[in-house]
Amino acid sequence: KLKVQWTAVEGATLYELKVWKVTSKGPVGVSRELAALNDPAVKTYHSPATSLVIPVQGDGPYRLQIRALAAAEAPANPGAALPPPVEGPTSVENFALSQHALYSEGSGYVALSAISAPYVYNIVNSSGTPEIPPKAFALVGRLSGEYWFSSMWGMGAAAELSFFSIQGRAFLGKGFELNGKARINFGKDKWGWIIQPKVGVEMRDMFAVDEAVITDPTAAEVRYTFFGPAVGFDIRKQIFEKFSLSAKFNYFIPVIAFSSNPAEVGPVTITSDASYSNVSFGLQAAYWLGGNFGIAAGALAEFRSISVDVPTRSPGVTEQISMPGVFFFGSVIYSFGR
Repeated sequence: KLKVQWTAVEGATLYELKVWKVTSKGPVGVSRELAALNDPAVKTYHSPATSLVIPVQGDGPYRLQIRALAAAEAPANPGAALPPPVEGPTSVENFALSQHALYSEGSGYVALSAISAPYVYNIVNSSGTPEIPPKAFALVGRLSGEYWFSSMWGMGAAAELSFFSIQGRAFLGKGFELNGKARINFGKDKWGWIIQPKVGVEMRDMFAVDEAVITDPTAAEVRYTFFGPAVGFDIRKQIFEKFSLSAKFNYFIPVIAFSSNPAEVGPVTITSDASYSNVSFGLQAAYWLGGNFGIAAGALAEFRSISVDVPTRSPGVTEQISMPGVFFFGSVIYSFGR
C-alpha cells in the first residue's frame, strides 16, 4: 500500500486522485503523460482529506495525477441551472517503487572487529599423541567490508589475524575471504527482512601442535594453510530505525592445503576424515550511534577441522586438527553511500 499526501488547496471540498502503473509507451518511446478516462489500469479515488492510502501493484514505475474540486455556489435565482463544479489544474507526479529502495548503488560498510574465544584444539596424529586438553584461548582481529554495485548485487571481503594460546605457547594465524553477495528484501512490515546469500573463496590457517612443540619452545610449528570455496547467507531484521538483529551461516570446503614443514614440499593431500565439518552459525545485534557509525556485538558457534595425509609419515596415516568453540565479538562499523 502507498500513502499519498498533498497540500490543501483553498476552497477545495474534494480531491480526485488517479494512479496507474506505467506499462505502455507512445510512438516516440515516451510514456503517457495523462491517464485516459477509459483506461482500466487507471484507478480513481476521491477524498475530502489531504491524504489517502491506496493499493499498488508492486515494484515498477508509476504515475500519479491529482486535482482539487469544489462545488459551485448555488445561483441567486432558484430556477436557474446549477453552474458546473470548479476544477483545479491537474498535478502530475512520476515515481518508482522498489523493495530495494532502502539501499543505493555504491553503498557499503567497513567493520573492525575484536573476537575472543576459549575453545578446544584437538590434534590426532600417527605418533599416538593424546589430544591436547581444552586449555586454549584465541584473540582475533578482523577487518571486513561490503560494497554494493547495485541495490541487489555486491561483494564482501575480510582479513583476520589470530593469536592462539595453547598451554602457554603462542601461535599467529591468518585468514582471508572474498565473496559475491545478493540482497533480497522480503516481508510486508515497515522494516522488513533481508536475506543475503553469498558464495566465495576462503583461506585459513591451522596448526599441527603436538606435545613436542608445546614443551619445547624452539621446536618448529607446523602450519597448514588451506583454500577452498565457501557458501552461506545472512538474515537480518531491522527492529527499528537504529537497531537490527541478524543471523549468519557459513560452510567452508577445503580443497587444497600447503604445509610449512620443509620436509613436506608442495601441497599436502586433504582427506575426508575431518575436512568437511567447517560450519559456523552466529547471531549479531547492531546499533547505529548516529551519522555513519555503529556498533555491533554477538557470538559465533564454529567448528573448524582439517585432515591431511602427511608425506613424512607412514602412507595412509592422516593428521587431524579440530577447533570447535564459541567466539564472542564486538565491532565498530562505518557505513557509506546509504
